[in-house]
Amino acid sequence: MKSAYIGSSANPGFRDFAIAATIVRGHEVHDRVSFDINPSSRHILQTLADNGYLTELIAAGARTHQPGCNGCIGMGQAPAAGRISLRTVPRNFPGKGRDRKGRDDHLAPYSL
Repeated sequence: MKSAYIGSSANPGFRDFAIAATIVRGHEVHDRVSFDINPSSRHILQTLADNGYLTELIAAGARTHQPGCNGCIGMGQAPAAGRISLRTVPRNFPGKGRDRKGRDDHLAPYSL
C-alpha cells in the first residue's frame, strides 16, 4: 500500500475520523506510506483535537490538511499510478480519486 487518505469536504463525519484514530492508536505507518487526513470542516478538526483523536492520528504518522476541498480534486494527493491507495474521497475517476490507469481502491466512510 502506498497511501491512505481519509476525508474530504463532502465526507466523512467526526465518527469516521474517531474510528480511524482508534484503529491506528499505538501504531505508526510505514515510512513509505503516505497517511493523510482531510477533515470535512474546521468544526470537525477542532472536535477531533478536543477529544484527543487528532493527537492519535498525528502520532501514527498522519499528515493533516486544511479542512475543505483537497483529495477529491487530486490536489497533490492523487494516487500514484500502479500503487495501492485506500481512500474515502467521493470523487472516483482517473487522476483524482484513483490513478490514471483506472485502479480503484476506494473505501466508503463508516458513516455511509
